[in-house]
Amino acid sequence: MSPATISSAPVTEEVTESSNKKRKLVDSDLVLQVKLLSDKAKAPTRGSALAAGYDIYGVEDVLIKAQDRAMIATDIAVAIPAGHYGRIAPRSGLATKHGIQTGAGVIDADYRGPLKMLLFNQSNQDFQVHAGDRIAQMVIEKIITPEVVTVAELDETDRGANGFGSTGGFGDKQVNVVEDTVMEEAEQNTVFVEQAAEPVATSPASENEPEKTGAAVEDTAPGTTEA
Repeated sequence: MSPATISSAPVTEEVTESSNKKRKLVDSDLVLQVKLLSDKAKAPTRGSALAAGYDIYGVEDVLIKAQDRAMIATDIAVAIPAGHYGRIAPRSGLATKHGIQTGAGVIDADYRGPLKMLLFNQSNQDFQVHAGDRIAQMVIEKIITPEVVTVAELDETDRGANGFGSTGGFGDKQVNVVEDTVMEEAEQNTVFVEQAAEPVATSPASENEPEKTGAAVEDTAPGTTEA
C-alpha cells in the first residue's frame, strides 16, 4: 500500500464524520417542536409527502356568520426553527367552496404561546366549524432580517416612485398609466391655451358699425364718379 493511500484514508474518514455531524446539526435545527395544551389538541399534519403546509386543527365548535370573522382555538404551541417563520394560509378547499380565508398569519420563531386561527367568512352563508376540523395550514418559510440603516437618499432606479398600475395594464394590453396621465395633463393645458387665445367678443357699439365690404371700397376707389 502506497504512502499516499495510507495518508488519505484517515482524511476521508474525518471529512465524512464532520459532514455527518453537520448534517445531524442541521436536521435537529429544522425540527418543528409542537406542544399539545389539551386532550383535544392535535399536532399539525401534512396531507402528502410533498405538501408545503401543515394542516392546523381546531378544538372547538364555532359558527362563523356570513361576512363575519372568528378566532378558533387550536390548543397547541410551537417552536419555529430559527431563521424561519410560520405563515398561516387558508386551506384551498375551504377557500374555494366556502369562502373561508385566514388573517393575522405570521408566527415568529420566538413565540411560545397558544396558536389561534383568525378565520374570515367571505361568503353569504354561515359556516360551521367543528372540533377536530382542519381549519388552516401553516407553511414554514425561511427569512432574512437585514440590519436597518437610515440614509439620506436611496439609490435610483428606472421605475423610481411610480406606483400602482405603473408597470402596465391587464392581459395583453400594456398601458403605461404614468405616461397616459402626463399626456392627459398636456392635452388639458393645450385646451386652456387655445381658449385663452380666442378673440375677445366685440362690444354692442362696434356691432352697429357698417361692415366694410369689397363693394364699399370699390365705390370710394379713385377714378370713379358717384351717381
